[in-house]
Amino acid sequence: MVGEQSMCGNHALLRTASALAILAAAMCSGTADAQAAPDETVAPGNDIIVTATRSASSISKVPVSIAAVTQEQINRTGVREFADLIRLTPGVNLTSTSSGSNQIAIRGISSAAGASTTGVYIDDVPIQVRSLGYSAGTYFPVLFDLERVEVLRGPQGTLFGSGSQGGTIRFIQPTPSFNDFQFRARAEFGDIDGGGQSYEFGAAVGGPIVDDKIAFRAAGYFRRQGGFVDRIAGTPIVATSGGQPVVDGSLGPDGLRLEGARTVYEDSNWTETIAGRFALAFNVTENLVVTGSFNVEDQTLHDATNTVWVSASRPGRGVYAAPVFAAGSTTQLLNDPNDPGNPATGQPFLTGLEAPLYDKGSDRLYLPYVTVDWSNDAVQLISTTAWLARNHSQWVEATSSYGYSFLGFAAPRVGDSARDILTDRQRNFTQEVRLQSANPDARLRWVVGGFYSNNRQRSYEEDYVNFLGRVPSLFGVTAADGPYPGTSAFLNAFGVPLGPNSLVYSAEFSSRERQLAGFGQVDFKIVPQVTLTVGGRYASNKVRFDTVQGGPLNNLNAPYGTPCPDAAGCTPGQGAFAPVFPIERQFNNEKVFTPKFGISWEPDDRNLIYATASKGFRPGGAQVRVPPVCGGDLTSLGYVDANGNPASPTSYESDTVWNYEVGSKNRMLGGKLRFDGSIYLIKWDKIQTQLQLPTCGYLFVDNLGSAKSRGFDAAVKYSPIPQLDLSASVGYNRTTFSEESLVFQKGDFVPNAGSPWTIYLSGEYRIPMRGNEGYLRSDFTYTSAPRRTGRVDPDSPLFQPFDTPRPSVSLVNLRAGMRFDRVDVSVFVNNALNYNRAQGVEKYVNSPLYTTSYLRPRTVGVTASYRR
Repeated sequence: MVGEQSMCGNHALLRTASALAILAAAMCSGTADAQAAPDETVAPGNDIIVTATRSASSISKVPVSIAAVTQEQINRTGVREFADLIRLTPGVNLTSTSSGSNQIAIRGISSAAGASTTGVYIDDVPIQVRSLGYSAGTYFPVLFDLERVEVLRGPQGTLFGSGSQGGTIRFIQPTPSFNDFQFRARAEFGDIDGGGQSYEFGAAVGGPIVDDKIAFRAAGYFRRQGGFVDRIAGTPIVATSGGQPVVDGSLGPDGLRLEGARTVYEDSNWTETIAGRFALAFNVTENLVVTGSFNVEDQTLHDATNTVWVSASRPGRGVYAAPVFAAGSTTQLLNDPNDPGNPATGQPFLTGLEAPLYDKGSDRLYLPYVTVDWSNDAVQLISTTAWLARNHSQWVEATSSYGYSFLGFAAPRVGDSARDILTDRQRNFTQEVRLQSANPDARLRWVVGGFYSNNRQRSYEEDYVNFLGRVPSLFGVTAADGPYPGTSAFLNAFGVPLGPNSLVYSAEFSSRERQLAGFGQVDFKIVPQVTLTVGGRYASNKVRFDTVQGGPLNNLNAPYGTPCPDAAGCTPGQGAFAPVFPIERQFNNEKVFTPKFGISWEPDDRNLIYATASKGFRPGGAQVRVPPVCGGDLTSLGYVDANGNPASPTSYESDTVWNYEVGSKNRMLGGKLRFDGSIYLIKWDKIQTQLQLPTCGYLFVDNLGSAKSRGFDAAVKYSPIPQLDLSASVGYNRTTFSEESLVFQKGDFVPNAGSPWTIYLSGEYRIPMRGNEGYLRSDFTYTSAPRRTGRVDPDSPLFQPFDTPRPSVSLVNLRAGMRFDRVDVSVFVNNALNYNRAQGVEKYVNSPLYTTSYLRPRTVGVTASYRR
């Protein structure tokens, strides 16, 4: 199997290299009499045109802390994924998990709980998702055929609603042109050091079908992101001392190893993405344009794992490995002496386990929407109607979680396997209508609008564990204890047998969220140089939550070894211990007003100074209680009811932020030197925080006090000569709790707030060559180590002494190429210094297992692009 994959990789290299050569030749052949296409997203003064205030303005004239990247800049920097783009943006952090979720922190405002703290838009359509269940995460579209990406820092609740508590990220797509034919294409190949190959091809075309009447835009894109983590199989062996296995982790990562390891899947964590878009625009009248657009994206994850065993990996040699645990055969399971069978049926407890060995996943998004744009010299009316459908599924390896943390096994036995399947469905309908002034230079500028959304979301989880039913002791309960002596520890503990395919846990979480909002903003020049801004949004949010849980682990009436109270005897699943599973429905209705106040001073066309106070909001939610098996964890953290019994919260309130900001945008030295910067203070109240219980592994959300976020962001661009561009940006943030809670102390750092320092440096030097242009480019990004909190904070009740925090990250990317009339061909080296430090080591509770993750190793490749 490994040999076949290697051969396929070589064929892919030959095919891609040939395709690049043909593409480059075709591109060059059509450039002799061509003129380079202008970039319509850039103003005459080389400022990017943005719509952060819902109307087109030069970025240097917008009194908002905003970073914008055009498609041309994306191509020049080699950015291919959203995580790469984030590294170019100070004050923004992204954390991804193996279950497919993404946690964004803008200015320290982030959470894995509840509704999103960051608004994410494709054009004017919000696509962010509520954190429901254990795996829901926002999808980010591919970075191809975009006009630009805008990152707005700070609350944007007035114009963009409740999902924009920390900021807003907007992916702006090109509109069909009624007059000009346009075409762009890009192909790329890259080889990962010690890993697989990455390659892509994308093309976009658009223009008039009927001049000035009907126009279209079509784009297609494919990318394979190569993997570098190998899946291996072997026998787990725990180191011994004095003849006894050492399971407390004190021997370090080498206290657990895989004997006889062999590779099952080489470079297993590869991903393939297919995306397409088609837009059709009708110039109905001189004043009315109607545009229909349809986006589709399909992402396949062969293996989502980014987590490796420390003892099985050698990053200095390019070896990154994670094990697979194959389920044992039916014969092996049926002959297990620890499975005496179910006395009610006479059948063995074990039902086998069928699931993929690796963390297979898929994510599909469909987004049709219609925009109606009517305008005259005075006003503009815009309506956007959208429907979003997304299906996400992800398998997750769980053998170690159940075997070590849950049961305290020294190591999985041969044939032991546990797999989780996580599925999320998102169905959103949104309608926005806004009316705004049409003259951007008017003394009074205004926008008013209404917004309605009806969002439905479902999250499913099913856990399958083929060895839980045959352990000799479970939570102190044995086969001889409890209401069913002589059966199994599992039945005496949970009262019901395993479900089909060795099901131990199932849950279905669903929500229906309706929002109706009205908003408005006024910008008034009290004198030509000074503008006052006043805005507000009033929203009514209604959310219904439904939870249905099943499987033995969710039995609320589990005996846990309690003797049978019936003298006639007890039957599993009947009588005094008949199972009871959580089924709940809860509601959360809120009304909220989010205002904004600002003042800006523009002494001349080159300088802007502004101050802003704005409020952000995130609705609350509800949840089911965690099962009794988590009672010890709840008690240790102080979550008890009036009688001292363990109890987790079933609902949580909304949280809010107030952002106070002062910023400056300056153009100096005749435009050669540019500066954008801001400082801010954010007060965050009733923070929705997700807590993971240290032993049982369940999660719940609680409002844990208030916090303050302080920091600044700044960006400088200097072009001392026409051939040289130098850029630097820096962001600093410090987010700490300002009061004490059950888990965190005053002054503790807020989880998921991101790294305190983010720095980006770049330089590009262009060399004229016989009418063409050569160039050399370097990009450097630095992300400091996140501050210690939770598991890595010695003062926290969640502290785990063997865990190590994430380190700082320094990445260098290099690129050199030639730009012809319409063609750009370049070679690149990403992660040129091959940074390979472990991104925080985590030791499983009650086990000798140490795991970690690594960034993608050095990648060398070539890119060819064409634009007309």
